[in-house]
Amino acid sequence: MIDSSILIEFIRGGNTILLETLIDKPESRLFINPIIYSEFMFHYISIISGKSPLTLKNSKLLNSIVKENEPFDLIKAFSVTEISEETVELSYRFIRNYLLLPNDSIILANCITSGIEFLASLDSDFISPCAKEKIKLIRTLEDIQK
Repeated sequence: MIDSSILIEFIRGGNTILLETLIDKPESRLFINPIIYSEFMFHYISIISGKSPLTLKNSKLLNSIVKENEPFDLIKAFSVTEISEETVELSYRFIRNYLLLPNDSIILANCITSGIEFLASLDSDFISPCAKEKIKLIRTLEDIQK
């Protein structure tokens, strides 16, 4: 599962090598879910335009920003998992047990309910919950090689 933090950093031009390495691994099947898509698009619009998505929507420029930059080309590189009722129930437990924010709890729960063993994220909030839930957290290139 590729968290939005990895995608956002890629768009910013910061840590691009991590995502590029994951995409280039032929044995890797990369996933996102609707939460990750939403977070990515919200930040993407803001990064590309330098304005808030709500400002662009209200000024009727949102469509042109998306059309001009075509972020969906990046999104098409990933398979999209569904968020089930089981995922939502498990995510609630993660909010309570690990103090994860709702979106992060859904992402972690979705890894488990979808049988995904790895989560690539720059978000340090995942470190302890992933370890406890036996999801391998990928934060660096070294993590890929382990």
